[in-house]
Amino acid sequence: MKARFEQPQLPVKVVEHGEKAYIFICVNEEIGVESYPEMEEGNPGRSLISHYEYDYNEIVMDKEDPEIESIIANPEQYVNYVPRDETETPGEKALREVEELRKAIERGLAI
Repeated sequence: MKARFEQPQLPVKVVEHGEKAYIFICVNEEIGVESYPEMEEGNPGRSLISHYEYDYNEIVMDKEDPEIESIIANPEQYVNYVPRDETETPGEKALREVEELRKAIERGLAI
């Protein structure tokens, strides 16, 4: 997704709140200028407003997740990242959890 800002942004900003880390990614900066009709009556001029546009993503994860360090080091790789929980249907999630439990039980029996 693209996002516009009035000021330049850092490639990664991490905000911790409670047990969660909110990660904001802004990469591939493009600077642009937009022209707007002057809002004041009697002034026929136009205003020019510059903006900074980025490829943008927001990620929320547990603040102890070790993947946060990877995101900070390589934000470009995470600009299209979708957490697995958001891409799975409830049925897919249940099947994955059952499969993980089955493997854990098999490992326990093999000891």
